[in-house]
Amino acid sequence: MIRTLAILTPLFVAPLALSAAPLDPSHAPVAAQATSPSQSAASSSPPTAGADANRAFLGLTVRDIAGVGCVITWIDPGPLDGRGLDSPSLGRPDLLVTVDGVPANAASLEAAVRAKSPGDTLRLTYRRAATRGPSLPTPGSVTHDASEQQLTVELAARSTWTGTYGSPGLPAHDAPLPSPALLKHAAVERALAADTELSGRLAALIAAQRAVCEREPDARRLSRVTAALTEPLALPELAAAIAAPTTQGLRPARLAAVLTAEELDATPPTGETHGSVPVPGSQSGIYALDFFASEARLHMQEALGEHYANDAVARAAIATARGMRDSLLIAGPEARDRFASIQRGATIDMHAIVAAVAHLDADLAIAPDVAQGEVEGIPDELKDAVTGTVLTAQPIPDIGWAVVGGAGANTYDMSKIAAVLDLGGNDLYTMSDLAIGMRVIVDVTGDDEYRGGRDQGIACGLCGLFLVDDQAGNDRYIGQAFNAGAACFGAGLLIDRGGDDHYEGTEWSLGAACWGTGILLDLGGSDSYRSEFLSQGCGGPRGFGAIVDRGGDDLYDAIGRQPSQYGTPATIASFSQGVGIGIRRAAAGGIGMIADLGGNDRYLAGEFSQGGGYFYGLGLLHDAGGNDRYWADRYGQAWAAHQASGILVDGGGDDTYVARTAANQGAAWDQSTALLYDASGNDSYQADSLAQGSAAEQALAFLIDGGGSDRYIAVGEIAQGHSGSNDYHFEQEAPIGGVFSFSLFLDLIGGGTENDLFSTGRAAGQSIRLGTRDAARPANSTVDGLFIDVVK
Repeated sequence: MIRTLAILTPLFVAPLALSAAPLDPSHAPVAAQATSPSQSAASSSPPTAGADANRAFLGLTVRDIAGVGCVITWIDPGPLDGRGLDSPSLGRPDLLVTVDGVPANAASLEAAVRAKSPGDTLRLTYRRAATRGPSLPTPGSVTHDASEQQLTVELAARSTWTGTYGSPGLPAHDAPLPSPALLKHAAVERALAADTELSGRLAALIAAQRAVCEREPDARRLSRVTAALTEPLALPELAAAIAAPTTQGLRPARLAAVLTAEELDATPPTGETHGSVPVPGSQSGIYALDFFASEARLHMQEALGEHYANDAVARAAIATARGMRDSLLIAGPEARDRFASIQRGATIDMHAIVAAVAHLDADLAIAPDVAQGEVEGIPDELKDAVTGTVLTAQPIPDIGWAVVGGAGANTYDMSKIAAVLDLGGNDLYTMSDLAIGMRVIVDVTGDDEYRGGRDQGIACGLCGLFLVDDQAGNDRYIGQAFNAGAACFGAGLLIDRGGDDHYEGTEWSLGAACWGTGILLDLGGSDSYRSEFLSQGCGGPRGFGAIVDRGGDDLYDAIGRQPSQYGTPATIASFSQGVGIGIRRAAAGGIGMIADLGGNDRYLAGEFSQGGGYFYGLGLLHDAGGNDRYWADRYGQAWAAHQASGILVDGGGDDTYVARTAANQGAAWDQSTALLYDASGNDSYQADSLAQGSAAEQALAFLIDGGGSDRYIAVGEIAQGHSGSNDYHFEQEAPIGGVFSFSLFLDLIGGGTENDLFSTGRAAGQSIRLGTRDAARPANSTVDGLFIDVVK
């Protein structure tokens, strides 16, 4: 892994025209709503606090299209009961004619709403489109009814129907990225120098990326998410920076605290490790559990305020997060409650969460004869919560019951117990209900099973913190949602220090979080990870989710039961394995990561998986080395869609990448950025269209292979450094409009001895420009692609 990062940092010396449109593509909004004052990331105030909360809200997005008029592009929940592309009244691409009798355009609509207060009414005159759907019209391409329809709408308060999206206050990253090296390879420099128009269009595209981030603010968007979009040529350096702490020899809890601080824009942990906490007897075991739990509780109470250990808040947050399984938009009768959860999540103090996780950085020095001590037995209060040998059990003030279990087999219901120190045996940990607030498990040895409930599993911080530190054994972590190193309004940390382990969940599991941090650290063994959706290193809104696996031949399987996002038969959706994801037009996504530091690993998943981002999210899959196998479906293996970023880095070995349908292996769609970097080895890449270093709709995508005899198979022309079309945003005003995507395919061969194969018929050793210009419809142009296969 250290070697991989050393390669990445100076990378250069080394580092979607889809067949079907991606999920309901929205366009840069000219939203009919006001935005809030600037607000720092450290503030605990909700983004809609203050005067802005009382501003009027309509939730209608329009675009002025020359030769057509003021076209409706998006309808939010709220006064219009929008569902994105349609509502009970309006839909895309209806034509808005007047607003309160004034001719309609984006400016007049915005001005009319700004002049109103919640409770006021607005009169809209519109002409219905003959055919409603996702496409935006060009002159003559769509017809509208000749008759006009009237609609009177009562405006609402903005705070009721918005999350953090649209509220300014972007955080600044404390550690700027080093100078990007992505285009510094001599062959790339020559290609750009030989075409000044290409260089100029690339600069304009990057300027457009920055303008998009400025015009679509989110008060809780993470700074590294923003950096990946606004500094796309620094994606290799960004990937190295995110993964770097995993190689620095940090103790597990300190590593979790450092990762959380860096990715959630919080203050890094300070001070030294607590070292060892002596446990000479069972009573000292209670003191040790108190040490872990009580100080961490104070930090978590500071982080969450009135939301700490709040059952109603916990259940509402779970419902909001699990709602993403049904839709990546907020709509319908639960919309108001889900926006409220997002606003509550915006108040969490991530600095305090980092302090809570850092406090867990301590070992227990357990005397060898503690397990042979006096047995006090199980108190009456815990008769239905514990079985087996119990040395002692006592309540900890403001925490709950703490138990020290003996060396035999025990069972513990963690919904009724707050803390456990178990000294041995093959134990069973269960969840009969939610476990909110503080939970701590330290299990010394044994082949243990951790069995979660439907809505929360073991090691899920829910309106609090949940630590599991399993120190030995071949263990099983079985659950459903929010299981095994997960968080929702809190912090979940699972440390497994050895053994061949099995991890299983459904959604928001196995290193996954929204509004907090969920981390799974596996320190050894050949392990299996099985889940379904939004899992395996998944960061949701204001969340960081990660798996760090330090070695072994591991299996990552995210083939579950979630149907295709496109209705494709025999296909499932995953959103897993290093993915950052947001909620469209409600909350920017978080950061998700898998860092696997060794072994011959297998990654199996469906749509949206293996190093990707969706709606202002950032995902990283970093495999340090080994002969690895990757299998995914549409949007897989370094992909991004809708203002997001995805990165897959493989440090070496003879690897195989197989992906189906479209948008794979270094593919970006809709103002996004993506990078696939494979350092070395004889690799095989197989994909369909928009793949292997291909971008479309004002995006940037890169595939770089650092050496070896490689095989690249793709379908059609839009692959291997060829860009797709750009009609989404081309007609917008500068600097966002009028720009083209940029695609780069770079294969580095060593001394000409390797033998590369390309399905596009391009020859090894070539450096060529790709793409064509459409003079009649410039948005259809596929210019600005580079294919380079050269000696290092």
